[in-house]
Amino acid sequence: MSSSRKVGKVFSTSPASPDMLTTPLIAPCYYIVSGVEHNQGHLITRAINESLYPLQLDAENGRWYLLETNYDHWKKPFILDDRRTPAEACMNESSYQTIDQSHLFNVLSTNPVLNQLTVYTVLMNPQTGEMKSYRQFCPSCFIW
Repeated sequence: MSSSRKVGKVFSTSPASPDMLTTPLIAPCYYIVSGVEHNQGHLITRAINESLYPLQLDAENGRWYLLETNYDHWKKPFILDDRRTPAEACMNESSYQTIDQSHLFNVLSTNPVLNQLTVYTVLMNPQTGEMKSYRQFCPSCFIW
């Protein structure tokens, strides 16, 4: 079974499964996984044979969201494509108690978070199973 197919099966019972962190892959990737329980969200940066610096939600200590913009979270983003800093600024305008799908969509649709290379945005709610997909196009947005 492919590693990506295991995501749903493995994380449905244990979001921190060692299989998801160590199963060999054919290419590096990022997994962003959420459960329905408090602090049950993970950002996993995968190399081919290992997990690198995984993050877990920890709302009580200020990590109420996890943000991934296709650059390793422990490194500075590429100077011509820093979407992380503006996305964090937008997220910090909200809080754990007040965040909603509308605010998340606005964050993901803000220039330069949304850029000319963005094809679509998907918002998912693990508690309800709701998933909304939006085709995005921004010809006036920045492209590096």
